[in-house]
Amino acid sequence: MIRMEESVLANEKRLQEKMHECAQLGGELDRARDEASRALQRANERTETLR
Repeated sequence: MIRMEESVLANEKRLQEKMHECAQLGGELDRARDEASRALQRANERTETLR
């Protein structure tokens, strides 16, 4: 019974760690998308300037 409780606690801890990791990765993804969008906008503006 104790081993099962230890296993449950370990799994809950792992779940919390993975949820935190997913939140961090989601933030990185949002920042990368924003950066890519800005880079594309700058490239489009440069293209318009050259025309």
